[in-house]
Amino acid sequence: MTRVHDMGGRFGDGPVTPEGEDVIFHAEWHRRALALTLATGTLGKWNIDVSRHARECLAPTDYMRFSYYEKWLAGVADMLVARGVVSREELAGKADPAPSPLAEKAMKAPQVADWQTIPLQAIADVVIRLDSMENAQEVQDSVLRNFSLFAEPFQRAFMEMAEVANVSERLNQCMLSVLDGDEISLAALRGLSCETKNDTIYTQLVSHFEAKKLNRLDILSVIAARHFQQMDEKLLLLFFEAVAEVDNQENYNGDVFRGFFSDLVQVPQLRELVLGILRTPERSDLLASAIGTLFSQTKG
Repeated sequence: MTRVHDMGGRFGDGPVTPEGEDVIFHAEWHRRALALTLATGTLGKWNIDVSRHARECLAPTDYMRFSYYEKWLAGVADMLVARGVVSREELAGKADPAPSPLAEKAMKAPQVADWQTIPLQAIADVVIRLDSMENAQEVQDSVLRNFSLFAEPFQRAFMEMAEVANVSERLNQCMLSVLDGDEISLAALRGLSCETKNDTIYTQLVSHFEAKKLNRLDILSVIAARHFQQMDEKLLLLFFEAVAEVDNQENYNGDVFRGFFSDLVQVPQLRELVLGILRTPERSDLLASAIGTLFSQTKG
């Protein structure tokens, strides 16, 4: 028994008209549909096989009338709802704009609330509205009191959502306490990103670099993208020392060092500082070697 998507060898569907290889998207929203599909895949809720299966499971009438990228969007929508990321009401724009009471309950009473029943969007809604919701002070006090009691996945989701929210300095302290643990939390690093210099965050970064706790490619990538505002001559030197060490240990042959250098030298506020790293007398032999490799690659 074949399903509606299995069209191989079938007759009567009209001719196939090949297009030129330069035709990729027929409409601007097609680009966004593809980007949305790839972006939601990074949630880790499904793999490529599940994604394909979701499109194949569309109702036959929908499958036949939808265009190619309409099928993609419909499949993504079904998976988001099935995995509890969003509700159908939220997708339709009919959801209650107030934050989910389930998310609030989990923050107020993490010992009894079942965080696994709460969609990520509900957590995001609360985090983003922490300063403006009617009972903002009560919820913030609950978060501060219970933060260490949150289940690790809930805590991680909270911190990741804080990246796009204007959270208070007190809540930053919660995330700093996580950052100061034995294992560096990428979620805490993301949640602590801010657009201005923060002395507390700066001091933590310096301390962790000096302790060599940040010498990992994924951690360095987050710092370069989210915390370049904290960088001065001292922190930048520590950062590139760590990059040089990772590049050397993982045998990247200068590629990682060149990538970070190329990115940060293009940040206007950092350009002079980054160029200053090339001639600072305080650099280690390992950093000097990485810089030498950078010059040889540039000349080549």
